[in-house]
Amino acid sequence: MAKINLVTREKKRPEWCNNENLSGIAIMFFLLFLFLYSEEVSLFKAHEKKKISEISKAGNEQLSNLAASLQGKQKALGLRSEGLKEKISDEKDTLIADLEEYNEIVVSEEATEESAIAATDLKEEIETLEVLIEEDKESLDVVTTDLEKVTVDSAKFCDECEFNYSGLGTLCGLRKNYLMTVYSNTEEAAKAAVAQWDPNCMK
Repeated sequence: MAKINLVTREKKRPEWCNNENLSGIAIMFFLLFLFLYSEEVSLFKAHEKKKISEISKAGNEQLSNLAASLQGKQKALGLRSEGLKEKISDEKDTLIADLEEYNEIVVSEEATEESAIAATDLKEEIETLEVLIEEDKESLDVVTTDLEKVTVDSAKFCDECEFNYSGLGTLCGLRKNYLMTVYSNTEEAAKAAVAQWDPNCMK
């Protein structure tokens, strides 16, 4: 068997393929990768920011609608409460006047048939007024309870506490002020809405 002499020739690399050039190319590819990665991250952050902004806007509108609803209830219940208080006051004034008149008739020595009829009529009116006053007091208690449900005690509202609801994170006082400034909600309604969404806003 004959020996084959293999002659190995040294392959010469192309000039661009030397170690210095390869390092430069690697650095360029790495910088390109970093650039593309940072662009991707920027696009992702922009998308997330837009998404959070949309959630925040929708949340603000919902919170403002809640505040407006509470504001309407507060106003209606407040008017109803004032009306009942005024009615009870008028009924009490009438009751006192009727009682005085009734006592004058009963104490009077000149009892006539007309005065007896007047006394009987007054007594019926007094009894009716007493029933009306009790009914109106019960109605006022219900209205007061309903009003307490849609309002918050200002002394217990915590402006410095953390507000966090559905991606909206801030301070309770700032959220309240935002509703008042941007959506023109009353302070009472804004406090009630903020506290209803995050009970953490109450001390």
